[in-house]
Parts: sequence; structure tokens; C-alpha cells
Amino acid sequence: MKIETVPIPAAPPLPVPRIPAPPNDQLSQILQSNSYVRERYLPEPSDGLYLHLSDLRLALEQFRTDEEIVVLDFGCGGSPYRDLFPNSTYLRADVAGEDLDYGIQDDGRSDAPSECCDLILSTQVLEHVSDVWGYLNECMRLLKPGGRMICSTHGTFDDHPCPDDWNRWTAAGFRRDLQRAGFVVNDVLKLTTGPRAILFLLDLHYPNFRGTTLNAFKVGAKIFRSCYGKWKTALHSIADRHLSQYRVVSEPDAKHAIYICVLAECRKPATNRFFAVRA
Repeated sequence: MKIETVPIPAAPPLPVPRIPAPPNDQLSQILQSNSYVRERYLPEPSDGLYLHLSDLRLALEQFRTDEEIVVLDFGCGGSPYRDLFPNSTYLRADVAGEDLDYGIQDDGRSDAPSECCDLILSTQVLEHVSDVWGYLNECMRLLKPGGRMICSTHGTFDDHPCPDDWNRWTAAGFRRDLQRAGFVVNDVLKLTTGPRAILFLLDLHYPNFRGTTLNAFKVGAKIFRSCYGKWKTALHSIADRHLSQYRVVSEPDAKHAIYICVLAECRKPATNRFFAVRA
């Protein structure tokens, strides 16, 4: 018996509450500022996002190469990691910014030519893309056959519109979505896990640790905020010494159930035998 499929009409879009974000031109200035780039390429223990950004920098270090390859920084911001590829032809693409080689539309598509690069670097971009499948399919189009993509995004993190913030992943879900888009996934890493992740979240939220009425809790919370703020830099250095096993972790390790970031190394098949799946 032949079963006919009946198309289901799309539901009307629901209004999405938005956290205010800077306009694109102001956002571009922030992402390309010297302080923003320095905090990512040369993070220091005194930085507010140090625990996570130093772990991301540590994970990316293993992909450093002196080879003469074509790298596309896809959603580049200020390109904080370009020095990891000193001999490359380094191309930059983003929705806005200065000295870009290519633009990126809101849906993740770009005006770059097909099969233009050997490696795509996408760091902390995917959570801001409304059409994840469109973005991943575009990465597949831009890579040469056999080319690699290094892609990181958030597991657990605060909402941070840039200009929007749409997605979070588990390690297993990230692997699945990359495979569904046609990539061969070599490895998925968890970054800033376990107690190091808890300490990082405390870094973000300790200023909000307050009581509502004048009582012992409110007084204790004020003392905690003051002490934590003074000792935060020292705590970061202590975490580097004593929580180093929670910085960059292979995906199968079940002890690391909470993590701030996931990073995948994957490649485009050497032949065109892939079928991207759209949600």
C-alpha cells in the first residue's frame, strides 16, 4: 500500500523575548578591541572569564600549525586565535567588522566561494546562529574535500546576546548534530568541567549573592562578596594547580557531567558522499 505524505503547515513564529544587545557596529568594536582579543589569546588569572577562556586557549593550542594552509575564521570577531596559524592564508568572515574577506548573513550563509579553505575555525559562534543547519551546511560547502573544522560552543553558560543567543549543547548532542550535517567527527572535548565549572559560574554570579532583608544572611552574603572579590585572582591560580584535570577532558569521561564548553574536531569527507539533514 502506498502511503502519501501530507505536508504539515508551519506554525506561525512565536515572539521571542530578547535580552538587549548592542547594535552590530558597537558589537563589532567590542569584539575587535585589544582587551577582548588579549583576554582570549593571552588570558590572565585576574580576568573575569579566565577559567573558561584559558581552558579554551589550552584546547586550541593542540591545533597550532606552521603549515601553509588556508584558514577561514568563520564568525571571526577580532580573530584572537590567528597567531596559532602563522604561515596560513588567514581569511576572516563575520556579519560586521573591519577588514573582512567575506560577509555572513543572519542565517549563517556567506558570500565566500565553495571549497575555499583547508580549515574552518569557529569559536563560540554556533550558539548565536538562529539556523544551525544552515551554518553547518555552509561550513561543509566552504571546506575543501578532506578539510577540517575546529568548532567550539557552549555547554553551560549565561545568556549573552551577540546579537542573539539561541543554543546550548551536550557533548553527545554536539557530536550527533555535526554528524547529521555530514561531518566525520574525530573528537569532542569538554572544557572547564566539574568543580572548575562551578567556580567559573561562581565568578559570574557572586555579585548577585545578596539577601533581601537586613538579617544574618544578608550580612554574611556581603562578607562573602567582599572576600570572594579580593581572592578571586588567587582562586584562579589555585584552580590551575589543583583542578587541572578539569580543564580539557575527552568526551567519554562520565565524571565530568557539567562543562562550560564543548569543542569538536571534525572533517569534511574526502568524497561528496554526505547528506546534510535539516531539522
